[in-house]
Amino acid sequence: MAGPGAGRLPRGGVGYCDRLSDLEQLISVFRTYWAVVEPKTPVTMADLRDADRLVQRFAWALGQRQCGVAPDAASADLRQRAFTKLVDVYGRVRRAVAFVRYDEGDADVLAPSLWAGRGGRGRARPATDDDGATARVGGLPGLPADAGATT
Repeated sequence: MAGPGAGRLPRGGVGYCDRLSDLEQLISVFRTYWAVVEPKTPVTMADLRDADRLVQRFAWALGQRQCGVAPDAASADLRQRAFTKLVDVYGRVRRAVAFVRYDEGDADVLAPSLWAGRGGRGRARPATDDDGATARVGGLPGLPADAGATT
């Protein structure tokens, strides 16, 4: 078959997204050459519509990013706004739980941080003397022993 759909035959990849792409391309070829193919196949136009709906449903279920479909700007903006709202409201809930459960001290158990356990920077260690004790100058921990010295 030479024509508009001839160069777009399925690649035959092994992943789910490749299979969906292959099926989408086969549907397109069937539709392009329907007048030629119709008398030679048991496939009907209703089968093609059903297959097209299934491709869309599977692509949605697998995730559009996984299958290489870039999200449109409006949905990306809406997703970002929703996540920002979630983080803001959850922060307020954590503050309310911390207030109500202050005496029990279990606020972090009831409403854990969204960011806990994600790694990040280690805690800064205070400076120590040669004997391992934290250096103090003027009662302030963590400063070098000669800090603030005037000559």
